[in-house]
Amino acid sequence: MKSRISEQGSAIVIVAVLVLLLIVGALGYYFWKNSSSKVNTPAAVSTSQKDTTAPVQQDKTKTSSTKVFSDAYMEFTYPTDVELNDVKYEGMVDRVAMVRRGNETNPFDVSVSVYQKEYFEPNGGTPATFKKYTIANWYALQGTEVAAGTGAVSVGSATQPYSYKLVRARSGMNSANIYVQRGDTLYMITVAESSGAMLKGASEAGVSYEFTPEVASLLGSLVLK
Repeated sequence: MKSRISEQGSAIVIVAVLVLLLIVGALGYYFWKNSSSKVNTPAAVSTSQKDTTAPVQQDKTKTSSTKVFSDAYMEFTYPTDVELNDVKYEGMVDRVAMVRRGNETNPFDVSVSVYQKEYFEPNGGTPATFKKYTIANWYALQGTEVAAGTGAVSVGSATQPYSYKLVRARSGMNSANIYVQRGDTLYMITVAESSGAMLKGASEAGVSYEFTPEVASLLGSLVLK
C-alpha cells in the first residue's frame, strides 16, 4: 500500500515539474519574442527636421544711388555723391538748381535755370547791359525744335517727354544748352562739355551731343511744372 502511494506521489511530482517547465518555457519564449521584435523594428523617423539654413538678412547699409530734387518749378533725380545747390534769384533768373561733382576722373556738372516771361542774354556784360528777350522770341532764335520723344536726347520720361531745342553755348565754358518752353516759362538745362556732354557734331543745321549715362538719367527723369 505504501509503495503504491509512493508511486502516485512520484508521478504527481513529475507531472508538476513538467507543467512548471512548460510554463517557464512558454514565458521565456514570450519574452524572447517581444525583445526580438523591438530590436528588429526600426525607430520611427521624424519627418520634421530642423532647418539649419541660415536666415537671409537684408543689407541695411545699402542706400539708393539717386536722390530726388523737387520744388515748384521742376523735379529730377540726381546721383547721391554730387553736390546740389538750389539758388533763387531775384530779377533775371527765377530759379537755378545746380548739381556738380568735382571729380577729375568722373566730373558731373548740370544746371537747370528757370526764366519766367523774360530771358536775359549776358553777352559778357553786366546786368545793366544784358539784352532782354521775351520767352517766345528767345526760344524762336534757338534753331530747329526736336519733337517730344523723337530726338537722340530724351528730355522727360517716356510717358511725359518734352519738345526742346539743343544748342552749343560758347561763353566762358563750352556747354550743351537744352531749351524747353512751356508757355511763358523757359527752362534752360546746361551740361558742361567737360562734365557730361560730349560734342559729336556741329553745323549750320545744328549740333549733336552724346551724354554720359548719369546725365541722360537726369534728363530722362525731368518733370517740368
